[in-house]
Amino acid sequence: MCHRAVGMAEAAGFEAIEIEDADLAAGFGGTQPKVDWSPVEQEMLQVIGIDKLLALERATVEKGNA
Repeated sequence: MCHRAVGMAEAAGFEAIEIEDADLAAGFGGTQPKVDWSPVEQEMLQVIGIDKLLALERATVEKGNA
């Protein structure tokens, strides 16, 4: 690796640290409005067929004496 590439990697690392420091100073987005992801989550679960997958799991998993 040439010395220029090392310098660029160091600059990128320094930039990442600056971004993290700014996020920390801003409370990691704690002041940002919260996003309600529940509609997206429900749609995702419908797409993967979670009800069928859970029914299959319940029907096939051994009943243990826990």
